[in-house]
Amino acid sequence: MQVVCVSHNAPPLNDAEALCTARLLSAVVSFGVEVHLISAASSPTLEESIGAEILDSRIRITRVPPDRGSAWRAVGMLRNQFHGQCIEWVRPAIAAAKHVLSRCECPILLTRAFPMISNLVGYHCSSEARAWVAHFSDPFPPHEWRNHWYSPLLRPVNRRWARNILRRADLTTVTCPNAIRYIEEKTGYPFREKSMVVTHLALPKLKPGNFKLNRRPDEFVVAHVGNLMTRRRPDLLLAGAMLAMEKHADIRFLQYGNVDREILDRCKSSPVFNRLDVRHVDNLSPRDAADLQEQVDVNVIVDTDLGLSYSPFILSKYPHSVCAGRPMLMLSAENSEMARMTTRHGGGEFVPFSTPEAVAQAICRLFARRNETTNTARLEEYQAEFSAERVVRPFLERLKSLV
Repeated sequence: MQVVCVSHNAPPLNDAEALCTARLLSAVVSFGVEVHLISAASSPTLEESIGAEILDSRIRITRVPPDRGSAWRAVGMLRNQFHGQCIEWVRPAIAAAKHVLSRCECPILLTRAFPMISNLVGYHCSSEARAWVAHFSDPFPPHEWRNHWYSPLLRPVNRRWARNILRRADLTTVTCPNAIRYIEEKTGYPFREKSMVVTHLALPKLKPGNFKLNRRPDEFVVAHVGNLMTRRRPDLLLAGAMLAMEKHADIRFLQYGNVDREILDRCKSSPVFNRLDVRHVDNLSPRDAADLQEQVDVNVIVDTDLGLSYSPFILSKYPHSVCAGRPMLMLSAENSEMARMTTRHGGGEFVPFSTPEAVAQAICRLFARRNETTNTARLEEYQAEFSAERVVRPFLERLKSLV
């Protein structure tokens, strides 16, 4: 079986989609499948040694630069307002994908979006492949989450494109069951009969780096690793953390990644504001993040708050965080796959989006259990949940049925 994957984001780019694409394709290759990756010719933002660890050397790669023609760049800038950044990459990527597909005997085309442009390439190349698999890492095009004054005009256009992709694709993959519900509600198009859950992988584990967390002997460190965008409720998390720190002097909260300074300004009235450890990091190293998550006492995951009773997400950092072997603090909607996993495997605390007091109480409960022995069986359950055997093998069986 031959898989031709189109993913604008891939190493040497350091972002969530690039890392997830590398892990998935490396796992697919490990099962004996021939893989050709078509990605953007991006300026490197990922350490070369990390890229070599997570992207299997057996994967053939074609790097495609964006269209440099002034006319097409102007068109791209206009279309950018609808589909997100880098739309000028679509035309050369289509040409590259068709060329690669023409040299394969019976290829399966796999396109990984976010960003949406990867699936747009698949839409225009699907007839060249034996089957087209369209993946939605985030369950909708970009402007669904934006609140510009013109966003209400753009959302119907993107929903129409989403329906077009769902209709044409032979198989659509998402990261959790709730994503299927969300996409069907937004598009009005039932597609679950040709959909499949292919969640994020946690393996392989990166080699240790040199990141060391300085801490006092009795300190209890609760850490959020990654950027805290507004929809991830930094106001709720930071307010709850400071309430917990007021109750226990040994609790320290670490935010490792960017957070809106406006949010921090609102926290200055707290008597423990100066004990908030906020480290603004623009290009977060996956190796440093992995090292840090193993050294703290609690890892925090904050879902995107869409104001719904359920969550359509599994964040790509969730598998890495739970497999670090530390207790979890999970903030999400009540009906959330991540909340179910945290509760099912135990050892952590789930808090629905509610009040800072609820967050503080959860942190204090974790603090009270600080001397509990790590449950090795629990960690093994998480590792199995996000293993290539459990995630990728069924996916490959489904791909074989399409050929």
